[in-house]
Amino acid sequence: MKRSLDPGKKTAGQLRLIFQQLCTVASQAIDAYPSPDPEGIHTARKAIKRLRALLRLLPKRPLGKQRYTLNRALRESANLLRPYRDREVLLHNLTQWREPLRPTRSPVLCRALQTTQGSLQAGTPAPTGPAFENCRKVFKKRMRSTAQDLAKLDLHGLRGATLQKAYAQRCKHTQACRQQFLSDPSAAALHQWRKRCKDQYYQMQLLRHWLALSTQSIQRIQRLEQQLGDLRDYDLAWERILALPKGALTLAERRSLRHYIDRQRNQAILSIVLTRN
Repeated sequence: MKRSLDPGKKTAGQLRLIFQQLCTVASQAIDAYPSPDPEGIHTARKAIKRLRALLRLLPKRPLGKQRYTLNRALRESANLLRPYRDREVLLHNLTQWREPLRPTRSPVLCRALQTTQGSLQAGTPAPTGPAFENCRKVFKKRMRSTAQDLAKLDLHGLRGATLQKAYAQRCKHTQACRQQFLSDPSAAALHQWRKRCKDQYYQMQLLRHWLALSTQSIQRIQRLEQQLGDLRDYDLAWERILALPKGALTLAERRSLRHYIDRQRNQAILSIVLTRN
């Protein structure tokens, strides 16, 4: 799949091709889930996130209204798959967090993680059965509609320089989100910074030849986005714990989980702060 623009070719035509390829990737990925592609939900959501990141580089005039409508449609499509992806990530993380623990040394924490995992498996929709099949059909239908709307975008006269200017503004926004998080490392601030870093990563890939970006610089922002994603996982886990039925966890188990998540989260923040980006 084409990921970057060639400065020697027309920008509009290349961008249209990328848009259509991403819509195809999203539809094919969800079709291939869970076999032969067990990562199909993740792949489909990544394609949508890349699409949204690239749309944010388009000029507001005259494309502002169309860009807003497309972004909203893509967000709604991604949200169809979000519960299933969150379930996958949380189940994986809970297993990973339990593995290095010794039940004899951390019995309360081990029991709490196991209880949370069991509750998640029983209390959240699994990507199987009629409900998921209906979700798959709706998702594919929406992606076909979005592909048609993207093809109608008037990109005539769009130049790489216009995208470069928009990218510079987005970078400033990313830095502002970073400063906000460093001054107040809340879950909301983290979420905003992570989204902007993910956007920047996809936008850097698109404009790497225009901006003469090195592979190392792109990999740096990718590593940062992954670190922020790992940090976000702790917040999602705690949100899920708070949503457990009353009495699912004892007070000691809840406290143990809170202590564990806070400790891991603080270590992750320290690692990010000490990393130069």
